[in-house]
Amino acid sequence: MSKRDKFIQDAKAQLDDLNKELARLEKNAAEVGQDVEDRYHDEVAKLREQSKKASAKIDEMKSAGEEQWNKLAGELTQVTDAMKHSFNYFKSQV
Repeated sequence: MSKRDKFIQDAKAQLDDLNKELARLEKNAAEVGQDVEDRYHDEVAKLREQSKKASAKIDEMKSAGEEQWNKLAGELTQVTDAMKHSFNYFKSQV
């Protein structure tokens, strides 16, 4: 497996794990009060948007040329790091 394929595979796995955890948190929202549930849904919506951006970057990387791929790898790292940070902050608040 090339370094490029491994990077894409690892990024996809991280994104899948975060999305599973988001689904679990969303399910838990139904078990709390309405005001907390509304906050849950707002935060989950923001995290889902970040997830879509990361997924789009992964799709772009699959077909990008070498020069473009390096740029996209940096952008994907920034997007996934921001999403992980947002997710961990959100998780620590609930």
